[in-house]
Amino acid sequence: MRTLLVTSLLWLAFGSGAPPRAWGSQEQFAVWSRVRIDCEPCGKAGKVSVEATVSSGTYRSMRITAFGREHALDAQAVKQLSGFPLSSIRVTHEAGYAEVGGYSLHVRLERLFHDGKKQLRQETALITICEGEPGKVTLSKSQEETK
Repeated sequence: MRTLLVTSLLWLAFGSGAPPRAWGSQEQFAVWSRVRIDCEPCGKAGKVSVEATVSSGTYRSMRITAFGREHALDAQAVKQLSGFPLSSIRVTHEAGYAEVGGYSLHVRLERLFHDGKKQLRQETALITICEGEPGKVTLSKSQEETK
């Protein structure tokens, strides 16, 4: 009887065709190389889209369509985006103040990383396009320690 029980357990564990959980494969994220986000009309910014391409973890281009025109980030700004995942892109807009450009569209990217002291940090890149400053694209970055 004991032999039958052991045999049955071994068959269930190894012979049923389903591997035990310990033998499971490692799931990995697919690496994105290009993304295009098309938004519903965003107030005065109108039809908005964001398109970015990445190769080997390095951004190659980013174009933002807003306020009726296409805005391409220059090579220096694109280089500063390296390390930010395409999946972190968020698009927001606000009425803004006339003194600082008026209606604004923001494209925000975020990433988490460990610094040299092994502290978890969050870095944000914010790309802003204002209605009152046609053709001007501003990129700012900030970091903070997370807990």
